Amino acid sequence: MNGFYVQPSYYIWGKKLQLVAKWESFNPGQVQYDNISTATAGINWYIHQQNVVAMLDYMHTWSEFRSNYAGYGPSDFNEVMLRLELFF
Repeated sequence: MNGFYVQPSYYIWGKKLQLVAKWESFNPGQVQYDNISTATAGINWYIHQQNVVAMLDYMHTWSEFRSNYAGYGPSDFNEVMLRLELFF
């Protein structure tokens, strides 16, 4: 198995907002053509420094395995994730 990801980010509005993008690819190596790729776009809001952070991410995922074997479900799908992190 192997994989990689690239994740650039950029702070705006002081250091209160952070724009994030991510491209990741994973090959489990179980069968031929079973790569999974995900593109993510998100924004992080640093409410109280690094201690309270709200995150909103949109992710689009492609499954090469599912496109080759239609019986396992759709080959691509979307997700929206909202998280709140508290550090203490």
